[in-house]
Amino acid sequence: MNSIVARTALFKAPAVRGSIQHLDSAGTVEVPSSGELSFFRRVMDDAPCPILIVGGSAEGQDVVYANEAFQRLSGRTAFELHAHDWTSVFACIPRESDPSTLQVAMYEGEEARATLCMRQKNGSYVWVSAVASPVRSGDGAVTHHILVFHDLTEERRSRQELERRAYHDPLTGLANRNLLNDRFEQALARARRHDSTFAVVLLDMNGFKLINDRFGHDVGDELLKCVGARLRDCVREEDTVARIGGDEFVLLLERQSPESTAAMVCRISETVEQSMLLKGCHITPASCIGVGRFPVDGGDFETLLKAADVGLYRSKASRVLADMRQC
Repeated sequence: MNSIVARTALFKAPAVRGSIQHLDSAGTVEVPSSGELSFFRRVMDDAPCPILIVGGSAEGQDVVYANEAFQRLSGRTAFELHAHDWTSVFACIPRESDPSTLQVAMYEGEEARATLCMRQKNGSYVWVSAVASPVRSGDGAVTHHILVFHDLTEERRSRQELERRAYHDPLTGLANRNLLNDRFEQALARARRHDSTFAVVLLDMNGFKLINDRFGHDVGDELLKCVGARLRDCVREEDTVARIGGDEFVLLLERQSPESTAAMVCRISETVEQSMLLKGCHITPASCIGVGRFPVDGGDFETLLKAADVGLYRSKASRVLADMRQC
């Protein structure tokens, strides 16, 4: 295998022409023919996986050969890659992509693996797995390294989509109950650590079923998406907005006094209930809101949500009475 790699390294690199000689099984020096070199080059260039061969000296690991698959993936020609440090096309992202960890292992002559983020020439990024293997001369010295890559972009995108579905509502893109529970535990820990308060706000859309029945489920879905967007616009970045059921939303508002919570609830109600045009239908939403506050109403999520639910139904009853008095 090392003989093949050593031969292949000649394709772009005059600096390694000494590698054309290797010992056969009988111990005699063999010089590969031009036909053999041409064959090995076709093998490497036709390989479906991106491949680099780089120098093995401690002073530098410059590219001496890049196959066509690597050129396509990086968006760079062999000329653009040749004689440049191989790490120059990879981004350093803390805890995610660090080419230096692979470099260290290569300097020590070890085989190593890593997940890296490649900067393509057009500015896009692709994720790859990389395996680096040393190429040794007859006396055991490392002369080059061969790096074989596998494009992980689609795999990572699929995994991220699965994670997004696990923690986000597919219709609105808001947090779902799983993510809300996680955020609640974090908020609870912070509140206890800093002796602060936070609020769990429950919002329910009044008459949502009537809207669905009258205008259709497409309009109902658009209404929920619009309400979710309006709720996001009402709160701070550190707050959480979640959809936990058909027309039920929960907001987790941290570091809120009773007064600031009341002001926020009024703002939310006014914002959500502004008229909107959805698929040619004029809709004026109505909502009811209840609040559960930590620590006065409870110390766990279910207790605070139940307190907010009680407040919501009081709000709904008050609204029904007000509507009856107007009749």
